[in-house]
Amino acid sequence: MKEYFANYYQENKEKMKASALVYKAENAEKIKEQNKKYRKNYNKLNVICSKCKKLMLKSSLHRHNIRKHSN
Repeated sequence: MKEYFANYYQENKEKMKASALVYKAENAEKIKEQNKKYRKNYNKLNVICSKCKKLMLKSSLHRHNIRKHSN
């Protein structure tokens, strides 16, 4: 079974690359919009602790501050 998939991939490699390029060309605008949304959400999820300059998830920051910086 493994050999079959390896052979199939080798035989259709160029065809798959060509179809991927066609898809990218046809949907360039759609892909750009998806990437913008992803980057926007990614930036919302991550924050840097102002005291120790560590990058972490926003959801982890409160717990981090309680444990590491409670004075």
